[in-house]
Amino acid sequence: MTLLGSLVMLVTAAALGQTPQTPAQLPNINHVVYTNKSELFLEYRPLIVGQAVRMTAHLTKVGDSFKAYTEGTVKLELKSADGAVILDGNSPEPERAGVFRINVTPTKAGKGRAEISVVTKDVSDRFVIDDLQVYPDQSTASAQMPRPDMTGTISYSKENQWDNPSYATMAVAKGPNSVPKMAVVEDNGASYVFVLRTAERFEKRKITVGRANGADIQITDGLRDSERIVSKGADKIPLK
Repeated sequence: MTLLGSLVMLVTAAALGQTPQTPAQLPNINHVVYTNKSELFLEYRPLIVGQAVRMTAHLTKVGDSFKAYTEGTVKLELKSADGAVILDGNSPEPERAGVFRINVTPTKAGKGRAEISVVTKDVSDRFVIDDLQVYPDQSTASAQMPRPDMTGTISYSKENQWDNPSYATMAVAKGPNSVPKMAVVEDNGASYVFVLRTAERFEKRKITVGRANGADIQITDGLRDSERIVSKGADKIPLK
């Protein structure tokens, strides 16, 4: 909102004997991207032309267990379809283990392709997010931004995940679904897995289990191909 617009609101509200209201703060937007080396959890307030935003990149090294990046440089660039740079920014080092802050100010509204890179002494990786949206103003952002329903989901922060020495996730393979036995938790006589809705919000999904095969167990009902579940460390996640 411009300074003139704010003054008009104040004067109008005063004339009517009302208390002026400030625009409601919009909820965060987030994306999760995986490579064979890393997980990126990118979280930020809606991007609005001319408004400075601090984007937070949570970066995790994946493998048998998930560990936070403790050093490195992160760069982000968002380009429109015609190649114009809408925004760019970087973080020369993590604010704390796994957490990189990137300050940006969008210059143009529209959708673009974001490329995020991380470079350390030992690792380099790259992530792509298509159709990342920049809004022309706050009212448009409020009307158009996605608001996924997280009702009933369970929170388990990246910091808790990094402190959990066995935490890891996996994508459910196509075909008959088999998962590690340690992915399955029991509650009141029923079996469940934790399905990722974001990198920090989980759906406790009731499943039907079948035959065990060594360290794995078959899931006969309750999972869909390509969904991502907590494969290790599920016993540390709150059940409600």
